[in-house]
Order: sequence, then C-alpha cells, then structure tokens
Amino acid sequence: MESRSEIVDRIRAGYDRTAPAVSDFAEEHRAREESSLYYCRLRELCRGKHLRTLEIGVGGGFLSIFLARLGCRMTAVDNSDGILAQARRNFADAGVDVELMKIKDAQELDFPEGTFDLIVSRKVTWHFTEPRKAYASWMKALRPGGTMMIFDGNYYLKFNDPDYMLAEQQNADYLYRCNGNTVNTDDDGFRRKLYMSSQRRPAWDISVLLGLGAPEVSADVWESIKFTREDGTVEWLPYTYFITARKGSR
Repeated sequence: MESRSEIVDRIRAGYDRTAPAVSDFAEEHRAREESSLYYCRLRELCRGKHLRTLEIGVGGGFLSIFLARLGCRMTAVDNSDGILAQARRNFADAGVDVELMKIKDAQELDFPEGTFDLIVSRKVTWHFTEPRKAYASWMKALRPGGTMMIFDGNYYLKFNDPDYMLAEQQNADYLYRCNGNTVNTDDDGFRRKLYMSSQRRPAWDISVLLGLGAPEVSADVWESIKFTREDGTVEWLPYTYFITARKGSR
C-alpha cells in the first residue's frame, strides 16, 4: 500500500488534471444539491449569523459561494493548484469574498485552536488514509460549541463488502444517475485499498467523533440503496449521507 504522502499526492494530481470537469459537474448538479436536506440544515444554521466557516476541499467552490451568500465569513482550502485556480474564477464570477488557501494535507490542519464556528466538507473524507487523525485536527480547529458538517458516501465500499456489491448490482441504473451518469470504477485497484473503502459509514464516523469527545453527533442519509438477499430478505444500505457533530462547550 502506498504511503499517506504518496496517496495525498496521487489524489492531488488527479484533481489537478480534472479541475474544470469537477467544477462543471458541481455546477450541473448544484440545483439538486441546494434543495437537499444538507443545504437546508446549513441554511438553518448559518443564515444571518456571520459564522467564521472553513470549507475543506473546495472543489468548484459552490458550497463556499452558497455559504458566503448566507453571510458566512468563508475560508476555503485545498491542496490542488488546479482546483484552487478554478474555484478562484468561480468566486470572482459569483462576486463573493472567500479567503482561498493552499494546504499540504487536509488531514492535518494548521489553524490555531478554536478558529472556526463551522467546518464543512463535501465528498472529501472518502480518500483519507488517517481519518481519525483528520477528525481530531478538524475538531481542534473548531471553537467550543462549534459545528462540523461532513457530506460523503460509501462510493467504493462495494469492492470490500459483499452486501454493497450486491446492492450496487441490483441498483446499477439508480447509482449511475446518483453519480452524475458515471460509474465508480477502480481499474488499478487503488480506491478499494483506501481505508474508508472498508468502513461502513456513517456508523464509523459517528463512533470516531463520539470517541473524540463530541457530545452531539448525528447522521442523515440522503440516498440509500435497497437490495434483496437470496432468501428474499429486503434490506436498505446508506449510500450518501451527511454527519453533523458539535464540539463540547469546554
């Protein structure tokens, strides 16, 4: 297995190559996402409060744009030069003020303790090699009573979990649409070896965040997949979801 730094560099290089496509994909699906429960919760939390907010893994920048328009004081970070350049253009086009910063690794933030009221991420944590360490770093950067909201999915769990593989086979057309008319493949075997590709989430995240001392942690499933076992038993599995965690007040 590649080292953490090698994996970080590999992911970064991939985003450098595909930055315009990442932005186009986010723009294409923005209306659907902004009507989702995740965005509704963000509206409730942020509107008019001028929260100091950090987006980790800025992508096309549209989540930061959304939050800036709600009044959040935004900082957005990424380690991909291509992504940062694309986000900078999108921020200028939208006319929003977002502090954009390059970081080496989102799993180890370099902000003073208690800097942010809110930390958000979207489709970032699935490729982390040391997610416990990442969450500890993120919690440290939150002020007491601050909130973390993480949107992600079990995109590659199918390669290590027979139930998810069966569910994917039975829901291929639905998941193709969920993933923006693409199929999550792993031709070189890289993604299936990632730590999060062997964890059932969001249960894993909830356990870790509670272990880090968060007094309140919850998860909401956005998209779930139904599958039928050979004996006819029908079950549902979480596919995409968002996790909300609050840091203790002391």
